[in-house]
Amino acid sequence: MTSFTFASFRSLSAGACILASPVPGLPACSSARAAEIEPGIASIYDGGKTADGGFAYADGFTAAHRTLPFGTMVEVTNTRTGLSVIVRINDRGPHVHGRVIDLTPVGALAIGYDGLAPVTLNVLPAATGRGFHWDRSIDR
Repeated sequence: MTSFTFASFRSLSAGACILASPVPGLPACSSARAAEIEPGIASIYDGGKTADGGFAYADGFTAAHRTLPFGTMVEVTNTRTGLSVIVRINDRGPHVHGRVIDLTPVGALAIGYDGLAPVTLNVLPAATGRGFHWDRSIDR
């Protein structure tokens, strides 16, 4: 299998947009950030209290990533099965070298794995109208 760096995938995806705009006449992507793709290994974690002050439930579509801002929505694609799931970043991790994301059990099940899996992460554009950046103030 060929090894790629995050920087090589970022350059491939620069300026690419994967989502249609929810508001007619507006561009599909945020002007500040186009979709970014990061390959790596995904693992499963049980959850518990999260770094953003919330809780990761086993049946919630949330995930842990080392650097992405909390609330970022990420499309995770299992490169073996081709299945994808959209999750919200609400925790920090994984804390094992070589892994790029920890998914809850339901997120892992959605893309067809129960241990470790090769994945690509596609950061979804920030909000334009009804976008994909989670605003915790709507929970209150």
